[in-house]
Amino acid sequence: MKELANLALAYAILAIIVLAIFHGYYKLSCNHWSDLCVTSLTLYIFEFPVLFLLGLLFYVPGQKLIWNVLASLAATLPLITFYVVFDVFYNFRYRAMRFFDIGEIRVLWDFSPITFIGLIIVTAAAIFPSVLLLVKRIKERGISIVVIVLRSVMTLAIIFLVFTPVAAVPYQGRFLNFVEWSDHENIDVNGRLSSVVYYSNKNSAVARNLANLDTETVRNPLSLQTANWKKRNVHIVVLESFMDPRYLKEVSFTRDPLYEKMPQFLGSSHFNIAVSPVFGGDTATAEFEIICGAPSLGKINTIEFNVFNGRKVKSLVTTLKEYGYSSVASIGTSPIFFNSIKAYQSLGFDELHFLDTGDIYNKIGQGEFIFDGDLLEQNLEFIGSRYIASGRPFINYVVGFYGHWDYSSDPERHPDILAARIKGHPSEDINKISNQFYYRTEAIYNFLAKLRQVDPGGIILIIADHLPAVLSKDVQYSMDYHENIFVLFNGRTRYTPPNRMRYYEFPYQIMSLLSRTKVKVPNSHDLEDLYFDILATGNKTE
Repeated sequence: MKELANLALAYAILAIIVLAIFHGYYKLSCNHWSDLCVTSLTLYIFEFPVLFLLGLLFYVPGQKLIWNVLASLAATLPLITFYVVFDVFYNFRYRAMRFFDIGEIRVLWDFSPITFIGLIIVTAAAIFPSVLLLVKRIKERGISIVVIVLRSVMTLAIIFLVFTPVAAVPYQGRFLNFVEWSDHENIDVNGRLSSVVYYSNKNSAVARNLANLDTETVRNPLSLQTANWKKRNVHIVVLESFMDPRYLKEVSFTRDPLYEKMPQFLGSSHFNIAVSPVFGGDTATAEFEIICGAPSLGKINTIEFNVFNGRKVKSLVTTLKEYGYSSVASIGTSPIFFNSIKAYQSLGFDELHFLDTGDIYNKIGQGEFIFDGDLLEQNLEFIGSRYIASGRPFINYVVGFYGHWDYSSDPERHPDILAARIKGHPSEDINKISNQFYYRTEAIYNFLAKLRQVDPGGIILIIADHLPAVLSKDVQYSMDYHENIFVLFNGRTRYTPPNRMRYYEFPYQIMSLLSRTKVKVPNSHDLEDLYFDILATGNKTE
């Protein structure tokens, strides 16, 4: 009985030290080198229990209190090493690690042998204290090898069940809170190790679903029969929650929220209307359709971007590159959303630029997100010197996030110019969105005026990703919730399609305008084949 009590105390010491050390790690990393600041109670549901199980693999309990404290500290060293490696990986890749990323460590040897050797040394050094304690206990005959082996086998069996889909997927789905749109959010809420397990199992499920697909015979429907056409530049600007508030029911304004000069480019007082696959969120889903020319069916993953691992897929971008185009994507936020780096690589972009990750795009003034006007102005400066001056055709893709919730603006640079009311009553969100719409349409006007001067023949598409999530029984929209505004220019001429387009039809329309031939949208069966081909190809690593 006494031995059992001592053993229970030894494991209690391990549990307390694991809990204390990793609470300390979270606070220390958040304050000094990481923006992953977990504060959620869900850590106690999965993260800490699994850390304790992993600690058991390296734990060598003894009879004395000081020994068990030292053994517990030694057992946490490999786990702390994993956390540090995770944070380094996240700071470079802006996503959670997956199990298959561990297999890619060998690539470090080609990139930096010193880094590779250093990682091996650090890993060995983290395990060494536990090995030293184990050898000492064996020599003292304080623990038998049979007990060590049996305990290790049992611990590994438990960990295997916890880490594999059989147990982890239903458990995490029931008790944890994972979202589709952000690795950062998931790590913050659920923990580092928990996110590794979640994304690894999710990727494995996707790979199994795609493994048996026969996509070898799927042709690229965007390819042209001839290369004999004038290669003009293509500019696509996707704007977050870019809604025309005039389409709200029973809305009133103290002045028109459309910038007064904008009708010069619109030819009227209104934008065109197209059908987005999403409402209220999931920008990446709209992007998938706009770039790939396939509907977002959600049959493999709710967010197609999350499936991509870097292999190039059939898309508008990769098609244009076949005809000699360069490609650049400029994203007005940090690369923490929707597996963005891997996704844009799969879509074919040669060059990626995110907010505050270089010297090209930087936020000015107050507000959480970069103002569309600043983003577009900086984009014009960049492409003017880098691409337009070279004379080589290119596709310029820009995503702005200024309209994201909570629709905040810089009151000094963009003070309220109007007041909006719904059914005669003030609405803070609608007032913000209406004032944003004025300044955003002013920014679009200035962007178009300057771009058409330096690139008069370019194809220009400016389009909303989706409506903002403000609609309710009190705030109603006069059209379908998936209908959004856009404007498309064929050189200096505004193009108005004969029918209301869906987002996945835009690549075919752009190729038609470029080649001056009709590039048909495939039928529904062929579009589904294209969808699976894109995901099956993009899920492979480069």
